[in-house]
Amino acid sequence: MRLFTYLSLTMFVAFIVQYYVLSFIRSDFSYSDYNLRKNKSQHQQQQIKTQIITNSIGKFYIAAFVSCIMGFLEVFIYDLYRNDISLFYYIFLFIAIFFFANSYKTQWKIDGKDYLKQLSESISNDLLISKQLLENTGGNLPQDIRTFASNLVHERKKSYDQIQKLLYTQS
Repeated sequence: MRLFTYLSLTMFVAFIVQYYVLSFIRSDFSYSDYNLRKNKSQHQQQQIKTQIITNSIGKFYIAAFVSCIMGFLEVFIYDLYRNDISLFYYIFLFIAIFFFANSYKTQWKIDGKDYLKQLSESISNDLLISKQLLENTGGNLPQDIRTFASNLVHERKKSYDQIQKLLYTQS
């Protein structure tokens, strides 16, 4: 196969994994189920489930950044195998890596709604980690860490509710 085919496939798969699969793994759906029991219509219930995994520009930047790094590694491996140097690909990927990293770091072209979507997914991740820590460690967790994790869950739930209200008023 040609390098472009390898590169395209690798970058596509890396992008999909970073953008969708990791978001699914890192999201806490139990809190969305808690919200679903609050007398919401069927349409609103579906909206809440899909809001846990969001589409945002910032998430696109991260997924594209990771995709370019994987592409860079693919070109490197291909060149090692063929004993060649694909300078054009290295230059293009280096520029793309820098662009996406800088775009995320400066939050380029990100508005308030996109910010809330990114924050919503981040809070969902915090909830998952903290709740699993509390549930799975039993009595082996020091009390100060248990208290911190419990407080974090409580604070994040309140923040998550606020974000969902803000997102609802923005749409």
